Amino acid sequence: MAAARRIPSAPAAAQPALPDEILEDIFMRLDDAADLARASAACSSFRRVVSARRFRRRFQSLHPPPLLGVLDGDWFGIQFGKPRPAADLFVPVEPPHRSASAARALACAGDFTFSFLPDARSWWPRDCRDGRVLLSSRVANAIASDNLVVCDPLHRRQPEVGTCHLPSWGYFGHLRRFYAHGCFFWVVGSERNALMLDTRGMKFSIIDLPPNNGTSSKGTAIVEAGEGRLGLLTLGDGAIDLSCMIWRNNGVGAEGWQHYKMIPLTKHCDGINYDWYIMDAAGRYLSLMVLRSDCYDIPVRSVCFVLDLKTMLLKRLCALNDMVAHSHLYASFPPPLAPPSL
Repeated sequence: MAAARRIPSAPAAAQPALPDEILEDIFMRLDDAADLARASAACSSFRRVVSARRFRRRFQSLHPPPLLGVLDGDWFGIQFGKPRPAADLFVPVEPPHRSASAARALACAGDFTFSFLPDARSWWPRDCRDGRVLLSSRVANAIASDNLVVCDPLHRRQPEVGTCHLPSWGYFGHLRRFYAHGCFFWVVGSERNALMLDTRGMKFSIIDLPPNNGTSSKGTAIVEAGEGRLGLLTLGDGAIDLSCMIWRNNGVGAEGWQHYKMIPLTKHCDGINYDWYIMDAAGRYLSLMVLRSDCYDIPVRSVCFVLDLKTMLLKRLCALNDMVAHSHLYASFPPPLAPPSL
């Protein structure tokens, strides 16, 4: 009996490649930029989707950059020759914060003494954004003029140095700056209004603050409060008050300011008194410093906390070796999501 003829099986059909739009939707659901970076390393098609500018903008609008630490901006200490060890300039977030491992790696790899700049000790950190640092240095024999530079401490990149000639720069440079809805805001301590600079038209204007917001010496911040609102945070006696108003056409809504919420803060615990101060605001985060007001001889006197303005949850970031009067939250996406060019 003749053997049955064997019919060769057809080769397995190649799996169809997913369209870029489907890959974008899948990657957009990852809730951590580190997971997205690992996915981008899997193959060239994933890398192409993740590295596209349009995708990065969508992802960053939904997922805030990871908080990595606190950058000391103590201008007075710098000017008067205060020693500045790198460990004191950049303080990484600590466990159990989810960014602790990335923060430790950044502290080891980055140059937060800015030694790649000329006369490095003369530069003062003014601001941080997307892993870049704005620094200033007073121009010799000049009035109200500063050299300004934006640099990348991780890749040690130094661009051209520009000079800022503003008659009021020396004054506003020492005030806290806040950014919301495409505008910069400066709040003068005892005033009931704020100076606003609309970056799209480069125009200054004045906005009124709530009539009963108080004049807290411990801090005030202007932030994006979500749902198209502008928020004002004022630190009072053991609590943060949040007032909001609708933001329309680069201006305030007709409703004006409305008190929205009060977030209580611990003042006493286990016989210890605590004082809270607003340090900085970056995106959806507000950083606060807490001091043990009755203990002045312990190694660690202050601790940095961060308030997530979306969830209203308060979390510990790191311990500080001293009271940091001028500080900036340092947040950045991993290098695969943020090309090192300035």
